[in-house]
Amino acid sequence: MDLANRVRTFLLVMAFALFGLFVLSIIARDVKLILLVVGLILTAAGGFLHFRFPAPQKQQPERFRLLKKKPPKGGSPNGPGAPVNQPGGHKGRSGKTGGRSRK
Repeated sequence: MDLANRVRTFLLVMAFALFGLFVLSIIARDVKLILLVVGLILTAAGGFLHFRFPAPQKQQPERFRLLKKKPPKGGSPNGPGAPVNQPGGHKGRSGKTGGRSRK
């Protein structure tokens, strides 16, 4: 994480804290408008840093690369979408007759 991203995070956290203090000052009936103004300025500065210096792309974790299964090179003998344990003529049917008989 580079410096601009850290500063952006700090500014946005401070702006959130100042907005909270502003709300608490309203509840206490002693309105401090400076908290709102400084909070808005910090939010604007954090937003500027967000759009001017976007966060870098996250790298893919390499720690489990040996455990991942690789696809077979030749494919399956029945084709790419064929069910594994079904014979070719009975795809999707259960049992020998292909379903229950109605009586």
